[in-house]
Amino acid sequence: MTPDRLSLLKTLALTAAICAIGLDAVASDDEKDATKEVESQVTDAATPMQKGDMELAAIAGFGVAHDLWEGEPDVRFLALGVRCGRVLSGPRGPGFLRGNLEIAGELLPVFLVDPGDTTYGASVTLLGRHFFMPRSEWRPYAILGIGALATKDGIPLESNGFNFTLQAGMGVRFTYENKIAFYAEYRIHHISAGRTEAANPGVNSSYLQFSASVFRW
Repeated sequence: MTPDRLSLLKTLALTAAICAIGLDAVASDDEKDATKEVESQVTDAATPMQKGDMELAAIAGFGVAHDLWEGEPDVRFLALGVRCGRVLSGPRGPGFLRGNLEIAGELLPVFLVDPGDTTYGASVTLLGRHFFMPRSEWRPYAILGIGALATKDGIPLESNGFNFTLQAGMGVRFTYENKIAFYAEYRIHHISAGRTEAANPGVNSSYLQFSASVFRW
């Protein structure tokens, strides 16, 4: 074999080796991209709350007053209405505090109060909710809210029918197939005139609320 042919064969072999290495690198990159895509899908499926998500939910709640902090003990109420919320952040925070922050507004156009005689009213509440365990279908959360309540008759009866509300509590959210969410929560629910009237005993209740999302986007 002549030196020229030998040199040509060496060049062809080197070129083939370089091509093989390049093809293997491309295949490896494709595999890595596919793996990342699958991992991303799994993460998204396990994290049903994303920043910017919005939700409309139907809610129902029941409260019973307690003889606490000089409040009126003989009050019971039923609340029906809707809640609209928006997720403000992706998962944030250290350790077990990591989670999503949501702001929501509640409108309760049916608010039945029984301080001896039933009266009717409506309530609006601005809520902040922090959802823990961002990769779980079952997500505990903390609640803090402030709002206003207007009733046909005063609560207590000596007041003028307008009160403020403060609420704080805990709840749990269950997401079914990332399509519908169910909520159950317990709140300490406070009603008072905010010391704007002489008669201001307030109403301090245990409040249970259940809700389900009816539209999510």
